[in-house]
Amino acid sequence: IDPLPCRAPRPKCPAAAVPPTNPGARLGPRASPPACMGTVSAPPTPADPRPVVVDDLVLGSRCPSCGHVSTRRGGRCERCLDDVVDATFGPRGTVWSATTVHIRGGDRRPPFALAYVDLDGGPRVLAHVDGPDTPPVGSTVRVTGAPDGDVVVQRVEAGS
Repeated sequence: IDPLPCRAPRPKCPAAAVPPTNPGARLGPRASPPACMGTVSAPPTPADPRPVVVDDLVLGSRCPSCGHVSTRRGGRCERCLDDVVDATFGPRGTVWSATTVHIRGGDRRPPFALAYVDLDGGPRVLAHVDGPDTPPVGSTVRVTGAPDGDVVVQRVEAGS
């Protein structure tokens, strides 16, 4: 198998006429592809895997057959492969686990808190915590949106 398939028509490409000496070899970090390959486009950008938040509710799906819930929308159930129906989850949830991050992550300056939250009637999601304190496990939080695409939660005070 040619490790660098030529994108130019075979009769016009000089690299296509020369069989590779080592079919399993890969280009090194300083090597460049043959000139006949032209411009190689970048692979397509994958879809954003983060949950979608609308009006403080997380959009997702629920399987009517087995009850499995997910933040993925549409398609088939991950467990039983039956068709799923659209669903919304939240706006409240319970902290399953939480941590304080002390290194820079993207545009966020440390320290900042992350929490896995079991949404009411829904799946578990990873969320940024609005505020400086890490919420204790078992505390109640509320989804407050996703301004930059990340789910954000805020701790709910007792009695609220």
